[in-house]
Amino acid sequence: MIKKEKIIYFLLLIIFLLSGNLVFQLFFLALFGVVILVLSKKKLIIDERAFFYLGLSIMSFIQFFLFFRSDYSFNYVLNSGIALLFWLLAFLAFLVIKSITVNFSIEYTKKFLDSFFIINLVMLVYQFIIVVLETKTLNPFSSTMFSYGQSTGDHLKGVFSNSSISMIIMSFYTVFYAYKKDWKVILAIISMLCATYMSGVFIFAIIATLYVFFMLGIKTKLKIVGAMAAMVFTLAIVTPNNLSYVKFILTDNLNSKVDPPRKMISFEETIENAISSPKSFFFGEGAGKFSSRTAFLTAGDYTAWFPKKMRYKSQAFEDNHFQLWNNKILAISYKDGTHNQPFSFYNQILGEFGFFGIILFIIYLFYTIRNWNRMTYGRILILTTLGFFVLDYWFDYFTVIMFLELFINLNIKENNAVQESN
Repeated sequence: MIKKEKIIYFLLLIIFLLSGNLVFQLFFLALFGVVILVLSKKKLIIDERAFFYLGLSIMSFIQFFLFFRSDYSFNYVLNSGIALLFWLLAFLAFLVIKSITVNFSIEYTKKFLDSFFIINLVMLVYQFIIVVLETKTLNPFSSTMFSYGQSTGDHLKGVFSNSSISMIIMSFYTVFYAYKKDWKVILAIISMLCATYMSGVFIFAIIATLYVFFMLGIKTKLKIVGAMAAMVFTLAIVTPNNLSYVKFILTDNLNSKVDPPRKMISFEETIENAISSPKSFFFGEGAGKFSSRTAFLTAGDYTAWFPKKMRYKSQAFEDNHFQLWNNKILAISYKDGTHNQPFSFYNQILGEFGFFGIILFIIYLFYTIRNWNRMTYGRILILTTLGFFVLDYWFDYFTVIMFLELFINLNIKENNAVQESN
């Protein structure tokens, strides 16, 4: 059993450390995920979250036959197949994380999380050194070199595919280490801020502060307020341009009637599309047919490597979100910020799966609602993630949600152990 546990441990590290390359990550997730489940020494008991993944997978399959077309071209079938595969792999990822909770002890799970954090930190330090050498300054955030300065955080992503994922994962670690009163919380905060994913930092700071203000004691409130003030002060000194960017979005741009953020427009389009017909309201436009990584991937403008002969755009996608994010628009300066991206899980769940998709997501959330009193740091993680869902299709990345579920499973297991000991 000990040998199996070590094998699972290293297989999991490989899966998580391959987060920077989606193709390799998905390949090894499919390969090692099955191995991990086979090596599992305890029976897995699925929960409400499994119904969410299976439900969306089934809907993705049924929608393929529900929305009949006159041709069923290869490109259409490929788009539908990729969307279905994404949700099936998401279900497999859920089973893998569930397997960790069941098979690993609490201490072994913490060891796994610590090991990943240290490896990612080493990568961040290495990347920072490279940036410092290239910009020839100890503060590359103030550099005037192309692709650095305000964008330096894009180069500080650790093992992940982009800095936004790094920021969110490090925010999870920040909450986790803060609750454990572990000194590594300082390193987690620094790692989180290095990504300069300002939209994510802002959402995290607001939700975490509000939770602490209403739920925790006065001493903790003072500590958190002090920590948040220190974060703002650090950003103001190290990268004032990024802080100014947040101020601009929250004041001038957000209230602009001439050029409002395209993310706001995307939500309006999603709602208008949902109420355009009973089919769109109840079932959505179909997986990969309105707003998701699959929709942008097969459209060809999201990635350059997708073959031109295999490209596909549904009419609903082309009429709505594609008009907000394509090569023509991105050729205009200052049109590529997070506030202009139509990416959002809420757009995806309502636009592609409709009312029944919303119901499935509520079922997914019911697991944390049912275990709310058995969580501590897990509460902040789920609340901040609900905020992060505004920013991107996080279920499609096979990283953010895997860490979220791992932390939440661990938190519930820890508190169950405490209750049993009492």
